[in-house]
Amino acid sequence: MEKIMQHNDDIKNKIESIFNSLHIKYQILDFPDNDLNYTLQVSTIGKLKALKSINCMLYLRRIDYSLNIMVANIYKIKESENILDIYELLNDLNLKISSGNFMIYGDSTKQIIYKASVNCGNNFSELDSHLVKFHLVYFISYLEELLDLLKNR
Repeated sequence: MEKIMQHNDDIKNKIESIFNSLHIKYQILDFPDNDLNYTLQVSTIGKLKALKSINCMLYLRRIDYSLNIMVANIYKIKESENILDIYELLNDLNLKISSGNFMIYGDSTKQIIYKASVNCGNNFSELDSHLVKFHLVYFISYLEELLDLLKNR
């Protein structure tokens, strides 16, 4: 049991060290699961620089050693908008994406969210700053494209 707790602390220290090296503001979330859950403030680049940062959730699933990113409230869909057009737009964009995807979530209030998951090797052996940075920059670049598509439809 003590060895498992030490391993958990090692993974926590590793991911928090990565956040610090990438200058990402983070806060640990205490959920009743075995995952490491964080909210992040990710600095934006390019056309999104005016936003300064985007809030997202990053969690490390211990059951399958995966890094997962989820971003909600990207775009709230109005009742007057044609939902089928937005599904088509998201499907076309998701065909370009090799990791993660944009989807519509919610019953009464529909919104676009983003979810991605990547395996980090046995016991998170492949978890490093390059992997985290790649997936966050990747998300932001496709978010730029999504927002352009929504604006120009």
